[in-house]
Amino acid sequence: MPIQNSNRAKPYTLEFEPRPEYLYAYVRGEKDSLEISLQYWKEIADECQRAGYKKSFY
Repeated sequence: MPIQNSNRAKPYTLEFEPRPEYLYAYVRGEKDSLEISLQYWKEIADECQRAGYKKSFY
């Protein structure tokens, strides 16, 4: 079941779907910028740390 992390003040919505070996993150928004990207990547990193994920897959 996806975990939604959205806030009306943010210009994007972020959903997490925990998977056995990684965390799937889905970001939606109408615009993007360096500031916006840094904000949601920080949220993704925080969620990975909170949930105990330690590996990166590219």
